[in-house]
Amino acid sequence: FGTQYALNETYNLFSSIGLNQEHFLNQTSELYPGNFDLTKVVLTRLTLGAKAEFWKKNKFSLDTSAAGLFTFRKRINTIVINEGAGFILEVLPKYKLSEKKSIGLGLKVEHQFQRVYGTAGISRQERDTSGLELKYIADF
Repeated sequence: FGTQYALNETYNLFSSIGLNQEHFLNQTSELYPGNFDLTKVVLTRLTLGAKAEFWKKNKFSLDTSAAGLFTFRKRINTIVINEGAGFILEVLPKYKLSEKKSIGLGLKVEHQFQRVYGTAGISRQERDTSGLELKYIADF
């Protein structure tokens, strides 16, 4: 769920809050440091950022966005995931299908980190995601 505020025709500010499913390693033994369980956790994530349309010609345009993200603390059985932070960067070339609909294929980079208290110790876990993103955009 989110909201967007248009500063002008080119720049927008946005915010969103959502549930993201992540996997975390939980060290299960101090005697055997190589023993881990992979735990699936759903985290609440708040994202704040800005979008800009840098180039536009006919039905084509180029959008970019940069955002910071914050995840809230979560405890599941013997594992505690502390608050985390990160960032998202995106470059999205778009093609306008109609007045209120467009499609885009762009690059997205996301970096996120948390401190995790497991059964046998504390670790700092970082997650990097990058790749192509296909978007269908409909404005209401």
